[in-house]
Amino acid sequence: MKVWGARRSIALAVGIAASLSACEKGTVDAPDVEQGVRQDILAQVGVETDVDCPKNVELVAGTTFVCEARDEGGTIVPVEAEVVTDEGQVRWNLGLYNIEDLEREVGDVAGEQLDAAVRADCPSQLLREGRPERIVCAIEFNDGRTRRAPVRITAEGEVIVDL
Repeated sequence: MKVWGARRSIALAVGIAASLSACEKGTVDAPDVEQGVRQDILAQVGVETDVDCPKNVELVAGTTFVCEARDEGGTIVPVEAEVVTDEGQVRWNLGLYNIEDLEREVGDVAGEQLDAAVRADCPSQLLREGRPERIVCAIEFNDGRTRRAPVRITAEGEVIVDL
């Protein structure tokens, strides 16, 4: 087992949506925010999700709320959002690891440990930055062999591959 101090492979994406079609009641347009968060997660993290934001959030600058993003495996992560302007601009912070970056890092670590050219294939799922995470990736050798590799990510962002 080798511990590798990973560069921060997180997509600290901050998304902004203009909820211009906010309801007359002065509430955030939740479907617009949900769509924006969903698109940002796919673009920045590479994972398809369903997103649910609370309805009836007041359209007042400084108001905060939490949306929930759920991946295909059922993992749910909170996405913190804030109303930036009274006109409906909302921003959010994903705080999620980018799976493609993680695969490159796992492949580098596994390649060093195995002294071989390999690539990693990790499942697309939501992994939160700043807390310990576990995932099992497939290590693929150039000759076509595949090996499972348990991977741990520490709260500090270190990637540990158990081979």
